[in-house]
Amino acid sequence: MNYTISNPWYRDRAGRKMALYPIGPNRFADSFVEVRLDIRQLNECRTAVTHFWRSLGGDLEIQPVIQVTDTFKFDEYLIPCVSIHGNGWGNGKEPKGLALDGSPWVFDARRTAIPGCTLTENEAHYCALLASNDSPVSLRTSCSMEVLPDGHMVHRLLYPTIEEPLTYAGRDRYEADYQTYVHLTEKEEFTATALILSGCPVRRYFAIFDIQNELMDFLDEPFLPELSQEVLWDLSIQFAETLWYPYKGTGLFIIGHMLTPDGVRLRENFEIGWCGQNGMYAQMLIYDYIKTGNRRHLSMAMRCMDAWAQAVCMETGLPWIHYEDRGKKEAICDACNLSFYITQLLKCYEELQKLGIDRDIYRDAAIGTAEFLIGQCSREHGLGKAWRVSDGACVDADGTIGAYLIHPFAEVYRHTKDPRYLDAAKQLMDFYVKRDLQRFECTAGALDTCCIDKETSGALLLGGITLYEIEKEQRYLDEAVLAGAYFCSWMYLYDVPCEADSDFSVLHYRSIGGTAVSTQHHHIDPWGVLVVPSLHKLAVYTGDIRWRKRAEAMWFNGTQCITRHDGDRIHGLERPVGSQNEGFLQCRWGEAKETVPGTVNDWLVAWPAAFRMNTLVELKNLGKAPGCDEYF
Repeated sequence: MNYTISNPWYRDRAGRKMALYPIGPNRFADSFVEVRLDIRQLNECRTAVTHFWRSLGGDLEIQPVIQVTDTFKFDEYLIPCVSIHGNGWGNGKEPKGLALDGSPWVFDARRTAIPGCTLTENEAHYCALLASNDSPVSLRTSCSMEVLPDGHMVHRLLYPTIEEPLTYAGRDRYEADYQTYVHLTEKEEFTATALILSGCPVRRYFAIFDIQNELMDFLDEPFLPELSQEVLWDLSIQFAETLWYPYKGTGLFIIGHMLTPDGVRLRENFEIGWCGQNGMYAQMLIYDYIKTGNRRHLSMAMRCMDAWAQAVCMETGLPWIHYEDRGKKEAICDACNLSFYITQLLKCYEELQKLGIDRDIYRDAAIGTAEFLIGQCSREHGLGKAWRVSDGACVDADGTIGAYLIHPFAEVYRHTKDPRYLDAAKQLMDFYVKRDLQRFECTAGALDTCCIDKETSGALLLGGITLYEIEKEQRYLDEAVLAGAYFCSWMYLYDVPCEADSDFSVLHYRSIGGTAVSTQHHHIDPWGVLVVPSLHKLAVYTGDIRWRKRAEAMWFNGTQCITRHDGDRIHGLERPVGSQNEGFLQCRWGEAKETVPGTVNDWLVAWPAAFRMNTLVELKNLGKAPGCDEYF
């Protein structure tokens, strides 16, 4: 055993720390409170600690604390989705380290994908304290860590919901601390259960993967999507129609609908990848034409991709990734958007070729962009993040985001058989795995932040699987497993407890399978839908069915809260058919002045519907559909 369980204690309404003293085996008390611990060894790795708090006198308002101390010298610490080794990378103002001006950070457990989890590890040991999902009471807790003078770490669960010394309430924005209390009348009892997990990590920096594997029983009761895959496709196509927008002689897809009390606010913003997904929408409309024979959808797809293929700076071969920036000398393009640009142009080219339609301009634009980027590969920084379109100057070389080009380079290799592209893909995979993934720190993929995030690990997951399929080398599959482990550390394993009148409760939203965005953006989104096919492939290639369980959870989560009918409203605002929220705000984090857990935002961005359709197509090709029925 590499931890000790400390005596429980509590804080009173005045914030004073109140010590409890042993009065018997696993029993503690002072003049006001008696506590009993029921400690059960569930298996070699997992211990359950159920704690019973009883008032010995009159009414009390207290904050109970359960505390565990590791007994080894830790190398790294982690609070999933909140603090990766203290959030040292990036220039955001998310919580850094374990304390602010000497006061330990305390976080609402709902910020964490594994409820209230705190983790320390070295090469030989790991120790984690977290809340059990046995009841909403157990989940209404908070977590904190503190390093002792002797170098050991104290892990704490504090009840119920506490945020201090400040509340991280929005990107780079803080509010005052938040305090709630357990109210006990005389002889009344408060009961909750905590879990302690300990053992030897399968790999340095990846003890969280051991913990997630140990907690797969949290997913033993998956929920099925309410909508069939056929209906999901049709709703997504209808949403694509609402995004279609005539612009300067062509047609493109706007980046989304911002709902306000004054109605829908359209933004003349057009993005090839990331949030706007013009390329993926075009590809999906070509598939819809193949499926339904709707020639208008084929025409829309070709008009869109014709415009993007021509939005290229002749001097550099780089595209303007935001169409409205076309011709602007200071416009920037980034590795994420360029990845989608190359990939979707090539896929649209292939599908049109099958229909007897030649669009060599798509292929030429994709390869031209790839040719520029292959010259940017460096042993010092991998590929880089962003370049100025007009002259090709690198304006940001940092982050893991260059991993987005692994898969496109492999796709260009498949088209051209030019070994330079395969070599570049392998070089980038080696670089980002060694520098970032193996240290459990993937960065810079969420383009509206500069922090540690999940999205770049999705690129490494896809890149590893693609290289494994081409090269048949075990190391690429092993690296894809590492990327999958990192990505899934951001996936919620439980349903966050919320008030009965919250959006989550009213909409019957379940957080299981949702993915937290980044250390700078503390909310859930359905982004995991994009990696569902990759996770299914991991299940097939490794024989580990747990990858399929993760994929199903992400898919089920990403099919919730989709607008089905004309006139449907949330927050009194009518929503376009097929639309879905980008942000599911499970904790006190958001853009509103006063944030309330369990709300959804009113930004109906383009990418969720595009990702859903892409996953349906990819799973059809794989032959492993995650829902109840086959789509095609």
